[in-house]
Amino acid sequence: MRDVWHSALGSPLLSDDCLECIAATATDHKPAMCGPSPCSIYRISRPYWQDAIRLGQFIAAQDYESCVSNPECATETVRSFITSYARDCDGDGLILCRDHIMLHQLGPTGCLQRTLPAFSRNRMDVCLRQKELE
Repeated sequence: MRDVWHSALGSPLLSDDCLECIAATATDHKPAMCGPSPCSIYRISRPYWQDAIRLGQFIAAQDYESCVSNPECATETVRSFITSYARDCDGDGLILCRDHIMLHQLGPTGCLQRTLPAFSRNRMDVCLRQKELE
């Protein structure tokens, strides 16, 4: 099933398959460290987490390090951030999982101005093909 929505309709809820591709692109599903702090398989920075709480429907009952160390809290952080900032990053008129990955990796402004580094783009492309999200 394709994760396709027209940008005029707003953002879809993130599918589990798309979340898996976000993690695959960010860290190849391996828990990461952001400086001295853990930042999960999604590589969630403190400012990203703060935006997710500030802008979304998500209310973290934990502090940053505890949240990103908890798989459920980390996933809800990503859902909140992507839902809050969802946009057509690649300019094709649709909001697809590819756009969510670019938004997650490059931020809401960066995803409109830059492309992913080659290693990240490769991870993204492989996952999107495997999950049939292209």
